[in-house]
Amino acid sequence: SRTYSVNGSYNPNEWLALDAGYSRLHIYSLGGIAYFANLQLVQGESSLYLSNINAINFGARFALKKRAELYLGYSRVQDVGDGRSTPEGAGIASANPVFQSVQTFPVAFDSPMARVSVSLSERLRWNFGYQYYGYREKFYPSQDFRANTGYSSLTWSF
Repeated sequence: SRTYSVNGSYNPNEWLALDAGYSRLHIYSLGGIAYFANLQLVQGESSLYLSNINAINFGARFALKKRAELYLGYSRVQDVGDGRSTPEGAGIASANPVFQSVQTFPVAFDSPMARVSVSLSERLRWNFGYQYYGYREKFYPSQDFRANTGYSSLTWSF
């Protein structure tokens, strides 16, 4: 496995802050397969699992007259696999088409968000926001889901 990542923050002035990051995780796993087909033992095949996960995030905080803050953000995680789920990627590792389809797992997750935080007093803030969760996978499309989540909270500092 290998991991690459980069993160950064930038605060050009007192009312604006920007944060962003990217990471990539490669995982390669190779093993042998022995199984029965038509009551015959099949040996000598290999299982090659490849995962290429890319993750990005971005956030921007805006201070509004020292009484409120607005935060906008976005996050995306995607495993692009290795192409075996497409005709161009066929033939990698096992020649058995059943194994071709289950040795890679392309998925994607998107999550934009927004939050407003209002200062009620020196130590008390009221937060309310929204976040979307969107998950898609090519392996079992029936497992895709999405959710729209609103929330509110109070923050007390001491």
